[in-house]
Amino acid sequence: MKKHSILSWLLAFCFCFAMSVPVMAAEANIEAQAMSRLAGFDFAQTANANEATVNIDGENIRIQNMSETATLDEISKAELADALEQISDVRAEEMDSETDVINYYYIADDKVYFYEEASKFTDDIDSKMVILDVDFTEAQSIINGVIAIEAEMDKNEEAEDNENGIMPLIADSLTIYNRTTSLDKGVAARLNVYDPDINRMQASVAVPTIAQMNGVNNSSIFNYIYLGFSGTQVESDIGLAAARKSENDTSLCGFKPYWLLHNDGSDVAYVPSTDAGVSSVQYYLPSTSSTTRTLTLELNKNDGKRIVGTVTGLAVYGSNSTQGTVKTIMTSKRFFSSQLEPISKWKAVNTLSPASGSIPSGTRSQCTFSNFSVDGGNLPLSICDAEIYNRGNTTYGSITATYKRINLLDSVTFILKP
Repeated sequence: MKKHSILSWLLAFCFCFAMSVPVMAAEANIEAQAMSRLAGFDFAQTANANEATVNIDGENIRIQNMSETATLDEISKAELADALEQISDVRAEEMDSETDVINYYYIADDKVYFYEEASKFTDDIDSKMVILDVDFTEAQSIINGVIAIEAEMDKNEEAEDNENGIMPLIADSLTIYNRTTSLDKGVAARLNVYDPDINRMQASVAVPTIAQMNGVNNSSIFNYIYLGFSGTQVESDIGLAAARKSENDTSLCGFKPYWLLHNDGSDVAYVPSTDAGVSSVQYYLPSTSSTTRTLTLELNKNDGKRIVGTVTGLAVYGSNSTQGTVKTIMTSKRFFSSQLEPISKWKAVNTLSPASGSIPSGTRSQCTFSNFSVDGGNLPLSICDAEIYNRGNTTYGSITATYKRINLLDSVTFILKP
């Protein structure tokens, strides 16, 4: 009996080992291929175990690993090679004569590969790549705040429409629904674009002044302004989160870019940290009482098989707090475009989101989206409507629109003031 047990154990071990050998061989082959790809960038570790150098397009770039969960040796070389190849493409395609700084975030399962590059006219910023751990707490906060409001909007929209009690207001040609129900998770206004076949959507957004974000404090009340697409099992946003310079500041300074991707129960979300000391970019500027500042948002669901979001506008960066045009680009390696669940609509949104409870009276935000472009063309009114959750009372918030021609949308202004 004892010999039989030992023999059975040995047979089982041999079977498991035989099964694992092809897997181990495949993994070893992937890493070997990755090392070959890295060699193409002249990858070389320095005396510091968590630093290395690479050469991209003739420029030597320092890599710094700031992960607290893995050393540079332990980080997947295949993932690192993927990130460097993406960075090489970004350098070639995104830097132009109007851009002062590029910030590129390549988000993996538990790592962020961040790359910063300045134009040749900017002296105090060196090109660099930094490897960070994903902040899952921050990511979950964004997911809870933004997706919860979107889900409530869809749920209440369906409930009200089924009751046949909702009457749209017709503002010129854009149908605007003033929803009578409130949202437990905040307040919101949304432009819906019902064309699931759109590949790329772009718009300018005139951002609010600090005073026009009354009550937003980034601890209990948050403000998100974004473009995106959504379906039953999918959602992606690229946008702006009202921000403070650091966690120790008590007042808002402007906006941080943010990225969200939800697909079939798996989530990716990222807001650049205010305290990481990684990027030289501090924040995108808000409007002032005398100057309306406009940023550009773009979401592409199939850019080289990846989903890519971009924010471009005037920002504060560098050790001397210089103002210049900063382009922030975010993408994820987790999903290819071909893996996205079905999309039902695209959108432009402004939301006020509470950490808990409801939005206090007196809180507000406003913005104007304009210069819409869908796959390089104008936005037809025939595929649009808009809705605001102001309990049916326009004194609690409004949507107004302007038009390029009778059949094309020019701009929508969202005012939230519950």
